[in-house]
Amino acid sequence: MKRRFSTLILFFVVCGVAFALPARALARASADQEEEEEVSNAKPDAGGIAIDPSSGKIGEGDTITITFPVAMVAADLIDVGNQPSPFVSEPKLDGTFLWKSQTEGVFTVSGVVAGAHHRLKLAPGLKDAAGKPFTVKDWSAEFSTPKFAITSDFTERDQLSARPQIYLDSTYAVRLDEAAEHIYFQDRDSHERFPVEVIQTTEEKSSGPPEEIQFRVSPRQPLPVGHEFDLLVNGLLDAKSHRPLPYLQVVPVGKTEPLKVEWVAAFNHALQEPAIRIKFNDEIDPVEVTAERIRVEPAVPKMKLLASRDEVEITGNFDRTQRHKITISPEIKGDRGYGLPSESRWGASFRPKESCLLFPSSQVFARARQDLRFAFFQINTPQVTWKLARIPAEKLTAVTARVREFEQDATDSITREVVIDPRTGFAKQVQTELLVDTFQLPVSASGTFDATSGDVETRRDVHCTPPAHEEFAGLYLFEASATLPDGRIVGNRSIICVNDYLLTQKRTPTSVIMRLAKMSDASSVAGVTVRAVTEENIELARTVTDKNGMAQFPKDSVFPKTRDPRTRNTHLFIADTAAGPALQFADGTAYSSGSDHTQNVGTPHAEIITDRNLYRPGQTLKMKGLVRDETVFSGLMIPIGAKVHWNIIEADGSRVVGQGDTVVSPYGGWEAEWTVPEKAKLGSYEIRCRVNDTDYEGGNTIGVQEYRVPLFSVVVEATTPEVGMTAHAQVSSAYFHGAPNVGAKVHWKATWSSSAEYASDENGSSKRRSNAYTEVGPSLDPNSEDTKTIEGDTQLDKNGMATLACESPFKDNPAVERANVTWRADVTSMDGQTLVGGDMATLFTAKTRLGVGATEQVTEPAGVKVAIDALDPDDKKVNDVSVRADLFHVTTKTVKEQIAPFVYRYRNTDEFAKVASQESKTPAELIFPTSETGRYVVAVTAPNIKTPLVSDETTVTGEKPAELPVINETTFKIEHRAEPFLPGDRAALTIQAPFGGVAWVSVETDEVLDTLLVPVKGNAGRIELPIRKEYAPNATVSIYLVKPGGDKELPRERFAYANIDVRRPDRELKIEPHLASATAKPGELVRGDVLVTSEGKPAADVDLLVFAVDDAVLTLGDWKLPAVGGKFYPANPFSVRTYEALHDYIADVAKLSLTQKGFTIGDGGEEAITNTKNVRKEFRTLAYWQGSLKTGADGKVTFEFIAPDNLTTYRIVVVG
Repeated sequence: MKRRFSTLILFFVVCGVAFALPARALARASADQEEEEEVSNAKPDAGGIAIDPSSGKIGEGDTITITFPVAMVAADLIDVGNQPSPFVSEPKLDGTFLWKSQTEGVFTVSGVVAGAHHRLKLAPGLKDAAGKPFTVKDWSAEFSTPKFAITSDFTERDQLSARPQIYLDSTYAVRLDEAAEHIYFQDRDSHERFPVEVIQTTEEKSSGPPEEIQFRVSPRQPLPVGHEFDLLVNGLLDAKSHRPLPYLQVVPVGKTEPLKVEWVAAFNHALQEPAIRIKFNDEIDPVEVTAERIRVEPAVPKMKLLASRDEVEITGNFDRTQRHKITISPEIKGDRGYGLPSESRWGASFRPKESCLLFPSSQVFARARQDLRFAFFQINTPQVTWKLARIPAEKLTAVTARVREFEQDATDSITREVVIDPRTGFAKQVQTELLVDTFQLPVSASGTFDATSGDVETRRDVHCTPPAHEEFAGLYLFEASATLPDGRIVGNRSIICVNDYLLTQKRTPTSVIMRLAKMSDASSVAGVTVRAVTEENIELARTVTDKNGMAQFPKDSVFPKTRDPRTRNTHLFIADTAAGPALQFADGTAYSSGSDHTQNVGTPHAEIITDRNLYRPGQTLKMKGLVRDETVFSGLMIPIGAKVHWNIIEADGSRVVGQGDTVVSPYGGWEAEWTVPEKAKLGSYEIRCRVNDTDYEGGNTIGVQEYRVPLFSVVVEATTPEVGMTAHAQVSSAYFHGAPNVGAKVHWKATWSSSAEYASDENGSSKRRSNAYTEVGPSLDPNSEDTKTIEGDTQLDKNGMATLACESPFKDNPAVERANVTWRADVTSMDGQTLVGGDMATLFTAKTRLGVGATEQVTEPAGVKVAIDALDPDDKKVNDVSVRADLFHVTTKTVKEQIAPFVYRYRNTDEFAKVASQESKTPAELIFPTSETGRYVVAVTAPNIKTPLVSDETTVTGEKPAELPVINETTFKIEHRAEPFLPGDRAALTIQAPFGGVAWVSVETDEVLDTLLVPVKGNAGRIELPIRKEYAPNATVSIYLVKPGGDKELPRERFAYANIDVRRPDRELKIEPHLASATAKPGELVRGDVLVTSEGKPAADVDLLVFAVDDAVLTLGDWKLPAVGGKFYPANPFSVRTYEALHDYIADVAKLSLTQKGFTIGDGGEEAITNTKNVRKEFRTLAYWQGSLKTGADGKVTFEFIAPDNLTTYRIVVVG
């Protein structure tokens, strides 16, 4: 609420704005970095003068801050440009000087001479602010400037391109036309020179010859091949001082090499199309690769050439019985710009596909059945023998360790170097053995398959039947092998985990939860022991599942390696069911969910509130601190009577400038004040506190500045709200003495933004006041904001005023019902000073705008419940507006399409069908009975008035299948209301999934707070979740959904989560300050009172901080209102990770999944502008401060103070 005596209602308020001082860094040449500093006799601290920096290197753009022990200038010269510098330099140092206070000023270097040594002395005839001569005989300071040098990060290349581009850095600007004359490439042997062209790296434009400190050079013509080159910089001058480089600069660049063919080979791998590959010593541009430049004989039907980096692959319908001749033309060039010295000819022959057996994976999970099914591909092998053998628990570790050992490269036992197979030229595999025989595993089933040949990829399907009265369950090794004519053995193997149970894992920062459920119906399995074992089969922990099938382990017990690196973590979780062990590997595939990082231990927190955030030297800062300890069991606690030590530190942490001690009150607060020293360094300061010798998190940041009075004010007052297509605002400007700013020029800017409106009314129900569906009418994107800017110019009249008008850029879009306008006015007075003002406004396209909210009607008649209202521009209800509501049933057609090899996406297409219509008058509540489940959209119009169409969507749940969008293979959509929930509410969560089933619903933060198992009968499901106060301020609801597999099928799983916000009214205070009058004359008594309520009842004995502060200073300091309540009750993290249970299960082995090659045994995602107001130099910024007022039984407290003499607007701030 804005008034002449403004009031502002705040809940837990703190002001904290940092004014960071600029920092610069200049790159110095390596020659200067190595230069030794000369001994100096300068005395930069003589006579109480301080200069920062006091010595060292300086360059263009650097600043030198000098502070005097006495006032040197009048206050009205602060921040006034073009002031004479209080010191002089020999030689002269170009720059500008600006007084930042009466004692401190800043010299900004605008230009330097290379390699100069500057000695600073006080300016002759220097006087202080009182007009007295100021002399310090011995004061001086010395600085030097970097030498002129050219450097480059370019490293010498073994294979240099024909036209290399070399980046060069100069310590000073050089003229680029001169660089082109004095820089050249030179042949290292013949000394022949090759001129360069210079490439400018910036887009800066200037009237004179271009100058740069960074640029690139490249030879004007390609460098000859087969030579070594250097880049020379010889005689180049810096652009300002015209001094040359002190020495010849040489950059070794490297040798030019021709393009070369490294090898050509024919490849005929299993499950791949035959191809010939050409390897070059340079990358090849695909444009260079044509059938004319790479010829293959005999001709290959449907031949294709594909260049990738330094290889070219040739595919097509090869006759693999023929030997192919490949001819490569010298016209083909590599990226370095060179071609082959001459035509290159090669031969390539296809060998038969390598004898092998291809398996789907080294670990396969399968559901327990009466028979066990497996599949693999057999290629060019004699008869294959396969065995399925049970792996006893005591041998699991040894078998697992060796199951994929053949994938490792073989190494020489003496040299440890990789052994190369002379037949292929590639690394040789580690020799392995047939593990079923080696470990003497009990064989459950075995068989053979006939030999294959002719490169035919033959799929072999295995159906194993268990012995009588048994069922496959547990761990098995499936191993197949064939003996080649030369005695070598080819084979492959997989560990098959067979069970009829789901083991789903969740991890929090402190625990691991395993849930055991049946695959047939997803029901919980209680009373089963779950063990955590390492790769060495060492049991780390065990526990028993509860009634919900859940077994919980302390995380440190099953993953101890984070605590002790010498230990081993869990490798496998084993549930000892009646039908045999059910297994889940610990490091499985996690869903996109929370992170189970170590939780942060609750730290004590402090919020420090100051009367403002911007001070001058000599002013007094008042502060109040709020402190709370956080305990695991009791939440926030007040450390009553604890000792508080506060300190104020320079923002860089270098020095403590103020400190004090106090104690914590019974209300958890403390007060203090600090007077800013007259000679305080300008900049930012941090306020921190320690309680009982413990650092508390949180604090405040203030700025100390000699802020200068603006010569005139700039106030923009926008007309708001408005109805129509044109926005209006008024600009006014007046000098400090009251005269209007006549004739000042105004450049104005109106930034328009339009977005979908969605807001809650006073009853807490949300309504959409826009349309997001093009299928029902003109629409706005609900996830984006459209922004457009219009500018113009005008002039202030004799009263110092101007009226602005701007037509809406959205006038042709019938979907826009409101637009926000941010006005900015740059006012330039007749004497050339420019100040800025601004305001914000709202423009409505119609006098009445509609709102609609759609929810599912669960009780009879079941269907869609629709609430409709209408508002005027002041957000007041408008009754008796005739409206029409159309109900559309939305079905989604989903197609899984391939967009790249092995890359897929789901394309969802919505189809809208109108199923019902009703008419009514606002406010209206309508019920649309429905017979189908799924998504419904309600579109509402007002036939008799002009106002945009609005719409909302809801989901009708039930057992019938619904056609809903598919996101991907792992997740689904959860929807709930946008408003925060209250303890005691029942949150209705609707899910849009590919299937129904059993949902494991858990409420999660950094732990699992609650768990529910809910049957979901259809894919458009509804889950009701009771809200508890422990969920505040937020929690994550995760849903792990399983579609049971029945007797034979493999279950299906999906996971999704949604965030919910939960309010705790018992933690909130509603604070309402009131003033007897919003205006007061200087010297008058200002009276007010504050009403504090909680949960609608008066709150007694509340500790309040009440203060009144000049609003103009708050605006000048860019005062912010962070949510202190949100800092004492921060958002809960989402630190629970959920893992897939069925990731490695295979229901049907497809060809694309059979890619695990076997072994061979043997050798063969516009700032608001504030107005500029007149701020006096001598005023009372703080009119009132009372840090500990207490409310009475009625929740009220009164305050009063005498209005200061200065004319301004004060803001009342209340914190409780």
